[in-house]
Amino acid sequence: MNNHQTFKIYYEKENFVSYADPPEDPLAELTPFEMGLRNFCFECDRRFFIEIGDRKIRLFFDPDLCMILEDGFPEQISNLAQGKEIEIEIDESDQAIIKLVPVGEKILCTLKYFGNRCEEKTFDLDKNQVLAALNQFLYQVMEMAVSQGYITQADTEEFLAPVLANDAKTRMMV
Repeated sequence: MNNHQTFKIYYEKENFVSYADPPEDPLAELTPFEMGLRNFCFECDRRFFIEIGDRKIRLFFDPDLCMILEDGFPEQISNLAQGKEIEIEIDESDQAIIKLVPVGEKILCTLKYFGNRCEEKTFDLDKNQVLAALNQFLYQVMEMAVSQGYITQADTEEFLAPVLANDAKTRMMV
């Protein structure tokens, strides 16, 4: 019997008008890829949602997705696939930490809000569903950034190397 709760990540199609200043790199410390991702998140800003069970977290490409990507999102997904626990921190739109702990074929997920709203809830998720949702969302976003010319395909493949390696291992095991 499957008692797992759902885990989904998706974005809305429309862009939002941003009232923030565009990203800058006055000291030229960022690579073209990093600056391209920041520009993409800013110029193509839209809402995205993470649904965990009965909870729905509303986020934005700028700044939330940008920060998640810069925190090594592909490495985190790879670590989760390898049975290691991860935390996804959301510091801006909805101050929360999503802790994902693999236990066999399931994931124990703790959603902890901080800031003005201190709350914690635990969910029992299907590991394959979580990994598929994370990978699909990451691939879609990166494909959008490449197709709109913000980043190159070569840089994207290098960025996605950790999850691509896991996908190859998974296909070989099937």
